[in-house]
Amino acid sequence: MANLTTMTRRDVLEGAAIGALGVCALSASSALAEEAASLEPTALEEADVVVVGSGIGGFSSAIRSAQNGAKVIMVEKLGYVGGATNFAEVCFGVGSRMQKEAGIDYTYLEVLHDECEFHNYRVNRILWEKLAKTSGQAIDWFSDLVEPRGGGFMAVLGENLLVAHAYKPTVIEKTGQISTKGAGQIAILETIAEELGITIYTDCPAKKLVTTDGAVTGVICDHDGEILQINAKAVILAASGFANDPEYVATFGSDMKQMAFSGCPGATGDAIHMAKEVGAAHKGSLCLQMMGGSLPLPSSMGDHINQVFRNEPYQLWVNQDGRRFVTEKLAVFTQAANAIDMQDATWSLMDDALVDFYQTYATLIGAGSYIMAGTVLDQTRAGLEEFLESKPEYVLKADSLEELAQKMGVPAENLIATVERYNELCAQGEDTDFGKPGEFLKPLTTPPFYAGRLFTLLLTTVGGIRINENAQVLNEDAKPIPGLYLVGSDADGFSGETYGVNLPGSTQSLGLTFGMIAADHACGA
Repeated sequence: MANLTTMTRRDVLEGAAIGALGVCALSASSALAEEAASLEPTALEEADVVVVGSGIGGFSSAIRSAQNGAKVIMVEKLGYVGGATNFAEVCFGVGSRMQKEAGIDYTYLEVLHDECEFHNYRVNRILWEKLAKTSGQAIDWFSDLVEPRGGGFMAVLGENLLVAHAYKPTVIEKTGQISTKGAGQIAILETIAEELGITIYTDCPAKKLVTTDGAVTGVICDHDGEILQINAKAVILAASGFANDPEYVATFGSDMKQMAFSGCPGATGDAIHMAKEVGAAHKGSLCLQMMGGSLPLPSSMGDHINQVFRNEPYQLWVNQDGRRFVTEKLAVFTQAANAIDMQDATWSLMDDALVDFYQTYATLIGAGSYIMAGTVLDQTRAGLEEFLESKPEYVLKADSLEELAQKMGVPAENLIATVERYNELCAQGEDTDFGKPGEFLKPLTTPPFYAGRLFTLLLTTVGGIRINENAQVLNEDAKPIPGLYLVGSDADGFSGETYGVNLPGSTQSLGLTFGMIAADHACGA
């Protein structure tokens, strides 16, 4: 590996910067603690700022630090950069140039009110105020960076999405592919970082923070089997949650049997564990970002059949007992995920007439940029036939409700009674049981009948480590741990138990905005 200074065990023990590795034994995993304790650096590098993670928060922290004159090293555990940002669609911002040009007047006070109300004030308003007041500046700074290279945002989505800056479709130079997600922006940021002299190590998971006299003075990483210590004046943690740690997620009481992880594979809570080992505190809610329902992976958000089963309000949903349990038109899809999570099974039902309807129906809802509102769902029947052949245990077909109930494993008498009652509501044109708008009531009377098993999609987690307005990590006494910063979705105070999609792109902005804030504070700018 380039630019590494080979070290002996004696050099490590005698090095002034690491004379006292004051790491507390507070790891959430005994295996992780044992691994960290056994790390003996064999190579050493020096930097002003070291950034752990390479999503939007990592690149924001690194590039801003370099602009402030710092020598920066970024480490990424995966073999590629970008993390969860590779899949992101929008970024939250208030008061950006783009919003002003669009005539959007959604003030930060309105934003704060809406967010605090959504979360029943189980958020830190002071931190949210910092985010709201600074995010527009961060959006503009980011735009100035990437727009000359073809990146940036194509629009603010508007209507109920007044803060959502949608990433512009961007050509990735290395592959020639067009990305409509954050991956295109990451490719541009990587080039900018390299031009600024930022060293980026991939396949280099951070394992342990280095402390000296109570201050964080570096990080120890495993770079392809070589134990690398990077000494620095500041460490900025910019990792992306723990959603890919099933044991940790299970502690929330969610039903792992009906949950599908679809986020960044590197999201195993590394930053949270390392920060806690040096005394970091947690205060507030830990949120599982469950994004509505879905047919089982690898079914895509862009598949018409998936859109139909999970997101179209014409469907009838029943649980493991064959009973209806929720209105099928939930405006906030994270609330739909909560409803699914509270059952032991969720099936979405339709008949053959409804399949025909979808073939010429232009969806009113869509699914973000995966399926735009107004898209005709003309691939519904083809997708249905493919699912029936490839995953018959998750999408079922039957000529009668009795047969369908048997295949679903639910009491036939319950399912029949539920469908009969639903058909009565459709005939009267009013859902007096669950309140679904009458225009979405279509009876299930035309065999064959179909059932699709819905799972919750887990993208990431929000929360874990307490920070202040400067993105400094706080200890149990609410005092900053010198030299340690944290940005992105691992920060406490931004979400209650349900992810607030009423202000979409907030986790992206937690990285972008607080990455900028952390870099400025760490560099004294």
